Amino acid sequence: PPAVVRSVPGSTRKVCQLTGDFDRQAGGPTGNLTDTRHGVWGTDLGASFEFEGRTIYLFGDTVGARPGDRDVLATSTDTDPSDCVVLDFENAADGAFRPLDVPGIGQGAFEVPTGGFAAGAEMWVYFFTGHPDATRSVLARSGDGGVTFEPVYEVSADRLRTISPVPGPAPEGSGFVGPGVYLFGSGAYRASSPYLAFVPLDGVGDPDEIVYLGGTGEGAARWVADEAAAEPLFEQPCLGELSASWNEPLGRWLLLYNCDDPRG
Repeated sequence: PPAVVRSVPGSTRKVCQLTGDFDRQAGGPTGNLTDTRHGVWGTDLGASFEFEGRTIYLFGDTVGARPGDRDVLATSTDTDPSDCVVLDFENAADGAFRPLDVPGIGQGAFEVPTGGFAAGAEMWVYFFTGHPDATRSVLARSGDGGVTFEPVYEVSADRLRTISPVPGPAPEGSGFVGPGVYLFGSGAYRASSPYLAFVPLDGVGDPDEIVYLGGTGEGAARWVADEAAAEPLFEQPCLGELSASWNEPLGRWLLLYNCDDPRG
């Protein structure tokens, strides 16, 4: 049976500050010195996934050596986070971090990569774009390890505008067999409940292969092809950014998210 999950006040502790040069809370230098080494003074998000023996970190709205709120990708081979995580950013020829660039989409403030996954030798990343008036999600693909990306298709301007992808086996009743990707998502920015979809790995480049959770009546999940028929995982219409994962020791899915009201 799944483990019982309880929140224990005061039980968490800070391990380290990942980015920047100066740890304001500790009053000393950071281990990664990202400003000195890569021109990354500060950044946000940090969705991660495994790719060819490395952990890939996707950061959005990065402040530093590049003008504007640019997005950036970092890598790590560090497998022990208990003493912090060693991060490396790829620098351009001028010595500052090389920003992520996807032709055809806006990547200004609040327009960020929200999650990715590996499929063979290719890297697939979901981007949130169009903020604030025409927000939507776009899937992009890289065949050179994240150096360049090409847009594949617009995923959603409705229930899955922000997407956190998690690889896993096909769910019962979906009509698919084999590996795929669960898409945890939210719609209107910081004004949406969470939704869930699934796409098979061999059809990830085809938007018509996506199925959506349409409810869980009578103890069984119902999957539908129409996004408009998707039903929320639960009602809390305040979600913006979110991050999902399967926690093996706990035997539970974990969904972390922020809200507009209540704030946090």
